[in-house]
Amino acid sequence: MALATKAQGKRGLLVPIANAHEASVVDGVDVYAVGSLAEAVDFYSEQLSLDPVAFSWQDAVADHGRYPIHPEVFNRLFEDWTTLESFQRTRGVLKLVAKVIYRLWKDQNADHMILPGSLPLYDGDSRNELVYYLAPGWDAVLEKDIDGERVETTALDTKETRFGQQQAARRVARTLFLGSAPSSGGTQQGVRGIDRARVLIGCL
Repeated sequence: MALATKAQGKRGLLVPIANAHEASVVDGVDVYAVGSLAEAVDFYSEQLSLDPVAFSWQDAVADHGRYPIHPEVFNRLFEDWTTLESFQRTRGVLKLVAKVIYRLWKDQNADHMILPGSLPLYDGDSRNELVYYLAPGWDAVLEKDIDGERVETTALDTKETRFGQQQAARRVARTLFLGSAPSSGGTQQGVRGIDRARVLIGCL
């Protein structure tokens, strides 16, 4: 509904309270929430003043599950991935988070917190939310070197059982991907890659 409102060139939308957080993810549309038909009538007759609903990551994540997400995931998405053309600061991140949480829930993932190293890049839906904004060729990189059943990192984890129990190689590769891939096509200039401290934050 909010996307249709934006497409029509309208700036405001009145929705039930239950749908307010979902609608507020769309940039450029002021979403107003009401709890009853009487409130809607009062709002339109200017007898009730309402403030637009502010988008909240806490509320959005709560709508999709109770998985706590480490701030480093959002730091990388907001600081690095938003430098890529067309990557939407709110809607793009929300879509990724929703698909990641769904896949981890489906796989009965037991991590206490979602870290960069926890991202299920083996999952096509989750991976596509990131690869879509990168230059052609990244799909092959992910499928060969980063995450999946037949990739190099899985072979390393299988060979070294002390690493494989924690999927150490795959966690490091996922963290490196999330933190460095945007530098291949973003607007920020600087040294590509991430330092050791951020790798540890993303994996442990």
